[in-house]
Amino acid sequence: MNYIIYPNGTGGINIVVPTGSLSIAEVARKDVPAGLPYRFITTVDIPADGSSPELWTADFSAPDGHGIGAWAWFIEQRAAQYAALLPVNQPPPEASQAVADAYAAFAAAIQDALAALDTLPATDPSEADRQAFGVTIPAAVQVAGQNLAVALLAAQPEPEPEPDPEPEPEAPAP
Repeated sequence: MNYIIYPNGTGGINIVVPTGSLSIAEVARKDVPAGLPYRFITTVDIPADGSSPELWTADFSAPDGHGIGAWAWFIEQRAAQYAALLPVNQPPPEASQAVADAYAAFAAAIQDALAALDTLPATDPSEADRQAFGVTIPAAVQVAGQNLAVALLAAQPEPEPEPDPEPEPEAPAP
């Protein structure tokens, strides 16, 4: 099994045990505090004497990477999700003006969200920063997305009514 270790600031080491839902590199970037070096180790690298990680030492002069911290990692992930929406949000050539306007508003909301994410601090977010990340920014994108969905539904042509079925011929009397 692979583990992530990083210095804890008091001379010891902290250990992160990945669950497997993310790659070990992503777990390290997310779960190691911003700017701290980390290394990947295996079970054989763990001291067999049963001592506490607080007593372990490790050489971090050639780390496998540096953490960015959970807050910065989540901002990065949200920005990637929003950026992925931009290329697919182009109105079809035959779209009405209302649909084209809704696409443009949705793209603008995504651009505004990306710009807002860029203004959030990488560490030590305030309550207002957390509110913006968790509620305000996603809500603006969601509202614009809902408006786009309404415009697309309104632009759908009315379905043709089903023709009345031919009447069944009456069965001959016995």
